[in-house]
Amino acid sequence: MQENKESFNYNYSSINKEEVEKIRNKYIKTQESDLDELRKIDAKVSNTSTYISIFIGIIGVLVFGTGLSLVLSFNKFILGIIVSFFGLIIMGTGYLANKLVLNKMKQKYAPRILELSEKLLKE
Repeated sequence: MQENKESFNYNYSSINKEEVEKIRNKYIKTQESDLDELRKIDAKVSNTSTYISIFIGIIGVLVFGTGLSLVLSFNKFILGIIVSFFGLIIMGTGYLANKLVLNKMKQKYAPRILELSEKLLKE
């Protein structure tokens, strides 16, 4: 018997290749594009103000709930109404804080956002 020395063996497994590519991509440093940077800055501006207003709103709800508990559970009507009123005021300041922080963040990041957007629009 003669062996055929001109044979070609090829093993292919798409599952293995996908897994290898996924692991490989974790370790490859990718450069952030201008569009990615623009998206990150925009998200930072809007998310920061939203998180602050939600935090203030939660504090206001807790204070309001404390006042409500004073009225309903402990029959402390005057104290409970006063505490609940302060809770309502705190909840109302959440909206104002959102607007103030949003405007401040927009002023802070506006030059960079405008620079990136002009660069991307020219491409």
